[in-house]
Amino acid sequence: MDILAESTRKLQKLCVSDFKKFKSTLFDELNNFYRPTDKIKIIESVLRFSKAESSKHIKVCQEPKTCSKSKNLALAEFILVQELEQLGINTGHEIFDLSEQKVIIGKLDDILKEIELLKMGHEIIYEDIKSEIDELRTMFFLSKKNWKQLLIGKFGEMTMSGIISESLSKKLLAILNDKVLLFISG
Repeated sequence: MDILAESTRKLQKLCVSDFKKFKSTLFDELNNFYRPTDKIKIIESVLRFSKAESSKHIKVCQEPKTCSKSKNLALAEFILVQELEQLGINTGHEIFDLSEQKVIIGKLDDILKEIELLKMGHEIIYEDIKSEIDELRTMFFLSKKNWKQLLIGKFGEMTMSGIISESLSKKLLAILNDKVLLFISG
């Protein structure tokens, strides 16, 4: 049984229906974990769920200003962002929505495909880049600006440390500029 997933499911159900119970349960659940990364994973998952539910609900809601579901979701998102900030995560004003996350993940997959074509005998480099990209996929709770800086920093660090050669770094930079960096404002 995955304890993080169980906590996440419990909170996802409550964020739609009962904000007061959601808020107290959120604090109780987060207190069960000592590692900030576990707390961040839970918060990010519930935040992503809440944003997706809000997007679906707004399309069918007749009275978004008075609807209890709309209010619960908005309050849940607000408190979740505050919790991320409390954990030292600067969310900024622009957080990735679900559709943007899917587009970026697709673009990161495109980068991996293109790098896989370039790897010819560079298995270690490919695995290093793949693990860095996999880590970036879990960081969408960051603001777009911070996420972009992290992306650039990861590839810059691999280039400066020699993991990535200068010629490969030029190809990667072209791929990043064409596929990812232009997509993200900030």
